[in-house]
Amino acid sequence: MDKQVMSDMTTGAGRGWRSTFRVRLLHAQVRRRIAKGMGRHNTYDEEANGVPINQADLLAVLGAFMIAPMWSLRRMGIKVTPREEAAYQVAWRHVG
Repeated sequence: MDKQVMSDMTTGAGRGWRSTFRVRLLHAQVRRRIAKGMGRHNTYDEEANGVPINQADLLAVLGAFMIAPMWSLRRMGIKVTPREEAAYQVAWRHVG
């Protein structure tokens, strides 16, 4: 999805935006199926385990997508300007 997201995030029409929207819908469908007990174990205790695929989970994933590539580039010796890094972060904030 990363390549698609970075291609065009024009709201409502861009390839990246549409791809992101599809993933968010997929997460909603999975969350609903798990909550209804239609997951792998056929039962789910939301009170004990929390909301499946919740906003905190999504925040952690987006944070990883935002930070890990920058760390990796630095470790490989690839210089990223502060402006490029900020632009990358803004793109992932838009996804979120």
